Amino acid sequence: MLNNITEIFIAYFSKPDYIIVFFKKGFILCCLIKFISELSRGYFSYLNKDKFLRYIIDIEFGKNKYIKNIFFSEFSYKFINIIYLISLFYFLFNINSLFSILIIFLYLIYQNIINFKYHTCFFCLISFIIFIDGFLKIKSNYVNLWFTPILITSVTTSLYFFSALRKLFEKEFVSGFSLGITLKHLSKEGSKRIYRFDNIIGNIIKDRKFKFINIKYISILTIILEILIPIMLYFNLFKVPAIIIGIIMHLFFTLLEPRTLFHFSMLTILTYLLYYVFIYESFIS
Repeated sequence: MLNNITEIFIAYFSKPDYIIVFFKKGFILCCLIKFISELSRGYFSYLNKDKFLRYIIDIEFGKNKYIKNIFFSEFSYKFINIIYLISLFYFLFNINSLFSILIIFLYLIYQNIINFKYHTCFFCLISFIIFIDGFLKIKSNYVNLWFTPILITSVTTSLYFFSALRKLFEKEFVSGFSLGITLKHLSKEGSKRIYRFDNIIGNIIKDRKFKFINIKYISILTIILEILIPIMLYFNLFKVPAIIIGIIMHLFFTLLEPRTLFHFSMLTILTYLLYYVFIYESFIS
């Protein structure tokens, strides 16, 4: 039975167009998890009158009342979120819908205007590539099976390199101070968070002392891995070890902030599939 499952798996993933469809559906799943996670953290009411982001929006768009009232009112923010959710489900069942992926792309830009986050930028770029892929296939009948994987893997590679570069020039991160403070904060919180799974590391290391000198090595190792993993993924000999190391690294990231980083780690790991197959002959032919 195991051999049959393996044969089915190999047969499915030996077809490049199937892999791209699988990735698109996986991307939508990551977006749904991201939306649900943010919903559980109160994002749906982010622009209510008593929220800090409401205050920031009022300052930034105070002079542009029409823009503020149309796009950044409490009602419009919630309405746009509902439209986004509908678009996610529609694209999930209609993978060739340009309109729905365009709405997803525009929503992610909108979300970053309100509350900028690097992982939202990552989602935004991936959605734009998927839109371009769909546009080329539907509007111009352009079929090039390696075009989309190369763009997506290039985004992931750039993400790793820029992340490593940013960490490298942050003295607090290189010294282990940032990670040390984070671990101390999580250990003090323990099981105080509403969702116990949201602080797994805090529950594990509760009441234990950590020396910054030990954590420093973890910080440096993170920078080294973020540089090496994308490079290793381009070489057949190192693909599997790179994927295993990458999954372990992102598992650690996710344990630090499960509801913040799970969907990001999931999408990053999903791009490993494209690294694994995109240079094979089946993609080039």
